[in-house]
Amino acid sequence: TDRFSIFLAKYHKRLSRRYLLWTNSYESLLQLTHKDQLVQKCLAHDISVPRSITQPDESAIKQWVRNVPPPYFLKPYYLADPNSPLINEKLDNKKNRIFQDKSSLIDYVSRLGKPAVIVQEMLEGGDGFVFDCYGLCDQHGDVVAAATHTRIRQCPAHRGVTCYGEIPASNAPFSPNDLITETKKLFGAFSYHGIFGVEWLWDKKTEKLYLIDVNTRPFSTISHLNDCGFNLPYLALCELSGEADVAQVDINLEHKFWIDFTKELLRIIGSGRETQYRWIQWLKEIFGATSFAYWRSDDMLPAMVMMQRIIKTGLQETLVERSSIKARGKADPVLEAPD
Repeated sequence: TDRFSIFLAKYHKRLSRRYLLWTNSYESLLQLTHKDQLVQKCLAHDISVPRSITQPDESAIKQWVRNVPPPYFLKPYYLADPNSPLINEKLDNKKNRIFQDKSSLIDYVSRLGKPAVIVQEMLEGGDGFVFDCYGLCDQHGDVVAAATHTRIRQCPAHRGVTCYGEIPASNAPFSPNDLITETKKLFGAFSYHGIFGVEWLWDKKTEKLYLIDVNTRPFSTISHLNDCGFNLPYLALCELSGEADVAQVDINLEHKFWIDFTKELLRIIGSGRETQYRWIQWLKEIFGATSFAYWRSDDMLPAMVMMQRIIKTGLQETLVERSSIKARGKADPVLEAPD
């Protein structure tokens, strides 16, 4: 999580006596991981970000929503932020929350007083229009290797983690090289050393790329990169140890589609009651994929663990649905005609 990468930077001096670590200071890393600091610096360097407000009270949020139409994203400052109200809420998704109208957002902020969150406008994009740039910055802060990725589907839909994606991005409404150029511009404004995953959204209305998030750590789709011929952890180790000049390494990506079966099935379970899933299209995509999360023929244990989680989640959803049906039955008894 972001919290762990911040921990490593905070105690860098102690830990570096025994371990090879990236050279990020605590203060410089916070500028990238803390969303409020990230937004402020991006605005100063002409990097497009969604309109936002930080730690608003009731008065401030009422004023802000007058100029920003719904829906809205509410996010912690960084993933696993202990001060975030999302940590203690009974939600499956601790990363963000969506408010579809002004009144529900105002009520939420009013109830919590002045929550430690950032509220952003929700741009017109979502699945198929969210892109990532993955890569490595050397100790001088220069991007020395990068690859592009499309989040074709996410879990939860339009705002979660990738469950079906492709590397490199091929059907973007812009040149994939623009994604790398914008990412280099971003890191040119910061001081960063290490693996990164930068999330961008293509806004259909303005036809512009907007920065959504920066991950200063390895990410869930890093195995997809490896399957495509880009071993990012090994490259990072070579850069740290000085065993190879990473700037001279040639990266020839093989185009592959990637599926996380766990997240795919959770998405289906979550959307099954609202939309009819496209089973034939889904099966075609599975057979077209050549990279899979957790599934390895030489090591099946991760896949078995994830399958157990899927079964557990499916059973829980079934029990919740049955309880809901029983409750509705008790609330609306059948009236019989008198004799």
